[in-house]
Amino acid sequence: MGTRTVPAPYLDLADDALADRIRAAKEALGSRVVVLGHHYQRDDVIEHADVTGDSYK
Repeated sequence: MGTRTVPAPYLDLADDALADRIRAAKEALGSRVVVLGHHYQRDDVIEHADVTGDSYK
């Protein structure tokens, strides 16, 4: 699995603008998307997670 660089336009967005875009994308995609959150991720990632947990449990 490779890594990807964050596209430049996203780097200039404020945190609240990014959160708004994430919420809008999740709403548009509905049940076709699930965001997984792991206990070690930052709170600003976890706030968008549909399911949270620990992959070792």
